[in-house]
Amino acid sequence: MRHSSSRIYDIIKNEFLGWHRWEILWLLLTSTAVGIIASLYKDSLTAITAAICGISASVLTGKGKLSAYIIGGTGRVLYALIALKACFYGEVMLNLLYFVPMEFYGIYVWSRNMDQGTHEVKKKSMNRRQTALLGITVAAATASYAFWLRYLGGKLPLLDSFTNAVSIIAMIVTIKRYAQTWILWLMVNTVSIIMWTISCLHGTGSPAILIMWCIYLMNSVIMLIKWMHEARKTFNS
Repeated sequence: MRHSSSRIYDIIKNEFLGWHRWEILWLLLTSTAVGIIASLYKDSLTAITAAICGISASVLTGKGKLSAYIIGGTGRVLYALIALKACFYGEVMLNLLYFVPMEFYGIYVWSRNMDQGTHEVKKKSMNRRQTALLGITVAAATASYAFWLRYLGGKLPLLDSFTNAVSIIAMIVTIKRYAQTWILWLMVNTVSIIMWTISCLHGTGSPAILIMWCIYLMNSVIMLIKWMHEARKTFNS
């Protein structure tokens, strides 16, 4: 029991270690911005909370911290409720049936691959063969899932399918600690912005969620650069 308590204490302590000033500022800036803007749009408390959790989890994932999966799981549940209202059934199923369980798996894998020097998860990069296989998998998964969503009568089935298929694959790539995950998230974020912009124009979307995806996009670019740089350092060491 004492060993278990000590282990939990170390994990919590390490969540606060290894931060650069710009990373702390980015986390605070993005979380605060989405909360304030969403409040000005008089969005629901559920949407505002989901957006803040989502943004925080995205930045924490980029930082390589275990808390990303805890905060992310909370945001996933809230986001699914909002997506249900917008009739994005693919998003609902993706978050409740896939992402939430995968959050626990992410904690399990990352906790066994933490760098004791940086207090972040260790990053790596795919080779050309792995990258090509990744592209083929994304294309096949998107086409297959689009047929299913169209059958359910969901809105924008092709775009919804793309974000879902790529998100499913990106989550696995994230847990496997590959830097290429941020390329996938960048694509997901771009298409999601289009989806939620259309939804907001039709009066069924959430401004807070749209803003959240815009910040996700910026974060993906920043974290792609960060992870690729750190993956190269690991490879050359």
